[in-house]
Amino acid sequence: MKNLFPIAICAIALAPFARADLITNGSFETQADGETVASPPFSGIDSKTFTNWQFFNMDEDNAPQFTATIIDKASDGTHAMRLDATNQTSSWNYGINNYEAKFPVDPALSYTFSFDAAYISGDTDKNLGVQIAQFDAQNNLLSQATYFHSVTSDTYETFSVTWTPDPGTAHAYVIFAPLMGRVGTTSLSIDNIKLEAAP
Repeated sequence: MKNLFPIAICAIALAPFARADLITNGSFETQADGETVASPPFSGIDSKTFTNWQFFNMDEDNAPQFTATIIDKASDGTHAMRLDATNQTSSWNYGINNYEAKFPVDPALSYTFSFDAAYISGDTDKNLGVQIAQFDAQNNLLSQATYFHSVTSDTYETFSVTWTPDPGTAHAYVIFAPLMGRVGTTSLSIDNIKLEAAP
């Protein structure tokens, strides 16, 4: 029996540490299939329909059409979010974000930001824009790291970037906007959104 204790200690020491995911409800599992917000007719910010996510369309002048819907074709769990957009100008002020579930970050670290996406219909060239908005401890916006992705496969693919916060960043949130600043029409789905400290 006296040999079991050292063996147990070695097993614990060798076990890998799990990296914490900073995104809450990144797989939309708290939602029911078919929950949706469409703009028009909705205009403004909806923070009630999707848990930990805001739907927004503030661009009344250019009137882009934007819809977010919970669907059951998922890459992780049983739910995902479908995004449909028609944008007629190079401007944009619509999308979904997790502003109300902002996450703390350490500017001394780098992070892996990843999500799964699948193409449904419409344009494919840079049809999904993603931003990470960075704020200081006083909630002042410092900058927005912007990434464009071409979602072309109707089966889920994982998109990933390594992100290092700006000096002074205390917390951040993410924004997804199909056709961010591009003219066209597209439909796609997103799931399994994660942000973890890079190994």
